Amino acid sequence: MRREIHEELGYEIDQLTEIVTMWPSPGSSAETIGVYYAEVSRQTGPGGGLAEEHEQIEIVHLTREELAREKIRDAKTLVAMQWAQLHKA
Repeated sequence: MRREIHEELGYEIDQLTEIVTMWPSPGSSAETIGVYYAEVSRQTGPGGGLAEEHEQIEIVHLTREELAREKIRDAKTLVAMQWAQLHKA
């Protein structure tokens, strides 16, 4: 998790909290997804992913208000956003 966040976003993690491990499609798949909250305070790399993995990741900064106006249709993102609303005032 720490390595991926640094590769993709360029940030070092100060604190990592597991929100939930969930089944996105129970009954049709045994796949699980872990959802985490990461607190970061310093960007030490450029982010954007690794060239050898052909990643083209764009970092988009949103305020809480801007994020609340976004139309989110992804369940894991909705779970993370709701958790943050309840636990991070």
